Amino acid sequence: MRARRSSLGLAVVLHAVAAVTALPAWGAGDPAPAPVPNRFPAPPRRECGGVGPNLVRDGSFETTIVRGADYRIVGPGGRIGPWQVGSGAADFIACGFWQDGEGCQSADLNSCEPASIEQRIETKAGTRYALCFSVAGNPDGPPGGKRLEVWWAGARVDVVDFDGANRTREKMGWTRHSYAVTAPSDTVVLKFRSVTRGCYGPVLDDVVVRELRTQFAEVPGYSFMTRASSSVSAGTTW
Repeated sequence: MRARRSSLGLAVVLHAVAAVTALPAWGAGDPAPAPVPNRFPAPPRRECGGVGPNLVRDGSFETTIVRGADYRIVGPGGRIGPWQVGSGAADFIACGFWQDGEGCQSADLNSCEPASIEQRIETKAGTRYALCFSVAGNPDGPPGGKRLEVWWAGARVDVVDFDGANRTREKMGWTRHSYAVTAPSDTVVLKFRSVTRGCYGPVLDDVVVRELRTQFAEVPGYSFMTRASSSVSAGTTW
C-alpha cells in the first residue's frame, strides 16, 4: 500500500517484492511468533442476526497472519486462508496497518486492479440465512467513493457504496451491512467483487452467515425485496 504513494515504476517493483514475501513457518517444537501489535483497535462490533455458528470460515481474515510486510498481494487463484481470489489481485492487510472492522486483519479488494474473493459454504437447501459484513475504503488514494458487489449462489445481491471522504487509517468509518438470503442448494458460493478502478479499493472484514429461524418480516432492522428467480432476499444497511 505504501508502495503506491510514489511513481508507478517504483510501485511495481515494491509490489513484486511484497508479493514474494514468504510467511515464516515454524515447527511444533518452536515457540509461536509474538503477536503483531495493533495500533488501531477495531470499533465496537455489531453482531449479525441468526442463530448457530458462523458458516463462513475465517470471516475476519485472521487465520493466516501477514508478517514482515504491511500487506501481501494475492493474485488470481491465490488464497487468503479459506478465501480464494477469483479475479484481479487483492491486498491482504497486516495487523496495525489501519483500523480493521473486527480483529486485526482485513482485505482490500484492489491491488491496482479490481479483485473478487469467494468462499464455498455449507448450507441447507431452502433455508434462510442472515448475511452480514463490514465495509470501509482504502483511505490512501482516490476515488473517494468505493463500490463493492455482493454475490450469493451466483446472483448479485447488492452493490454497496462507501463514502471515503475524510477517512484515515485511524478512523476508517466502517459500515455494517445485513441481508437475508435463501440457500438454493446444500452448498453456496459467497463472493465479493470490487467494481472500483485503481489501487485503492473497498475493504472487507467480519463476514458472517448464520441461520434465520424467523420470518423475514419479523427480523428487526431488515426490509426485504425478493428476487424469485435467484432465491435471494436482500435487506438494508444497519
